[in-house]
Amino acid sequence: MITAYRVGEKELEEFTLTLGELTDEERQIILDGCLINYNRVS
Repeated sequence: MITAYRVGEKELEEFTLTLGELTDEERQIILDGCLINYNRVS
């Protein structure tokens, strides 16, 4: 779960994001920052 914030006119609204089920490779792509970084390292 990831805590995110929506910026409103006068306040921040907190909400939670989920990524659902991911493969090990998909998790690594996210940890590397993006697919380009993943391909550069792999």
